[in-house]
Amino acid sequence: MTMDFVARMSRGRAWPDNLDQSFDPGGCVILNVEDQAAKVTVPRLKAAQADLEMINIVTRKVTIDQDGHDVRRPIDVRCDIDRIAGVIEKTPNCIAIVIDPITALIGDTESNSVTEVRNAMLALSDLAEAKHIAVIVVSHLSKGVGSSPAMRTLGSVGFTAAARSVWFVVENPEDKKTRRLFLPAKANYCAVRDGLGFSVATTDDGVPYLLWDAEPARISLDEAMTSKNTPKLDDAKAWLADFLADGTPKASTSVREASKDCGLTWGTVERAQKSLGVIKRKLSVTGGWSWELPRRTPLSDIYSSSDKDSVLGDSESQLRRTLSKPEERSLTDTTPLRFEANQPDSAERAAIQAVEAEEEARDRNGAA
Repeated sequence: MTMDFVARMSRGRAWPDNLDQSFDPGGCVILNVEDQAAKVTVPRLKAAQADLEMINIVTRKVTIDQDGHDVRRPIDVRCDIDRIAGVIEKTPNCIAIVIDPITALIGDTESNSVTEVRNAMLALSDLAEAKHIAVIVVSHLSKGVGSSPAMRTLGSVGFTAAARSVWFVVENPEDKKTRRLFLPAKANYCAVRDGLGFSVATTDDGVPYLLWDAEPARISLDEAMTSKNTPKLDDAKAWLADFLADGTPKASTSVREASKDCGLTWGTVERAQKSLGVIKRKLSVTGGWSWELPRRTPLSDIYSSSDKDSVLGDSESQLRRTLSKPEERSLTDTTPLRFEANQPDSAERAAIQAVEAEEEARDRNGAA
């Protein structure tokens, strides 16, 4: 996608959301340490019909050590900012730089540290302001589900916080195999607009390039990312309903552990919980949470005394089984349902018989 952007800028071609508008060609600098320029980057630029004279590609910084040997290392946007500025100056009418991916070009910066990431991004912000250029930064998404799109970006939220505009590339829920969506997540300088759809075509040599849809993608990022995991959500809902089917509240920690054993992510399970209307209760002020399915009125609530337990005792389960299988009782069958009370064991029966014998003897003596 970034090669498509660079190609359009190098030729002054219209953007896919406004094909009637063109502009003056502008140069671009590409900072990429993952792809080989000759085998990957340049062929893709050619496939996108870029003007290569307007583009500079930087992959490594080469220095000479004390022994006169070449030392190659990735460009670091923090300590190599002057070198990057020099490349920009050598690029005709440079209007943008592309950094792909940002996490590979920040040296030993802790990518999960908001403070360190902000400092690294500040250097790029200052460069953009000084050179009057746009900075296009590429990052990847984590495989987790359930959190907001901004939290899915690899590393610290400092990357998306520093950016003035954030867009995501996601699968098209209606055609996950061949189509993708380019959707906005953040826009500080304008209103959030509709996204764009595209597919990937290839040249006769097998080099990929983009084909943009004529119509905008009228779907939000949240909707697209939720739809992406619908099959897994259905699996999670079925599993959770079965796990809570006995009606006993389950601690959220046990739900998490069990779901992990079944290969379900916690984010998907949480979405299944909301979809099923599973009730979450706080166990105590300092304790965790319990999960349980919404209660239907049980028979013990209909046939009950003031006590907490059902007056039917164990016979309630027999009533449940009988009423749940009406085909087992004929419409003309007048035999009443029979419930047997809990039967004492042999020791309890002997003790009861002894007490009854004493009471009978006492009654006889009193009558005499």
